[in-house]
Amino acid sequence: MSRERKAPVISGRVKELRTEHHLTQEEFAESIGVATNTISRIERKEMSLSSEVALKIADEYKISLDWLFGRSEEEIPVPYLQNLQEALDCISEPEIVE
Repeated sequence: MSRERKAPVISGRVKELRTEHHLTQEEFAESIGVATNTISRIERKEMSLSSEVALKIADEYKISLDWLFGRSEEEIPVPYLQNLQEALDCISEPEIVE
C-alpha cells in the first residue's frame, strides 16, 4: 500500500482514537507532548505521522502500532490482551481454601 493510500487510514485512526477518548485536538496533542497544529495537520492528511509521534500515541494510549498504521484491526497489542486474559482468569477462578 502506498503512502498516499495509507494516509487516510492513519489520519482516521488518530481521529478515531482522539474522539473515543472525548478529547479535543488540543487535549490530545497536550497528552502526547506535541503542538495542536501537528494533530490537526495529521487528521487533515496534510502531514505524515512521524515514528516519534506514533510511538508517543501508542505509549500514552496503550494501542498497537499495527492498528494505528492500518495493518491490524486489533487496537490493543497482543501482550496487553494476554495480560488482561490472565487477570480475568485469576478473578474468575475460585480460590480453594482448606
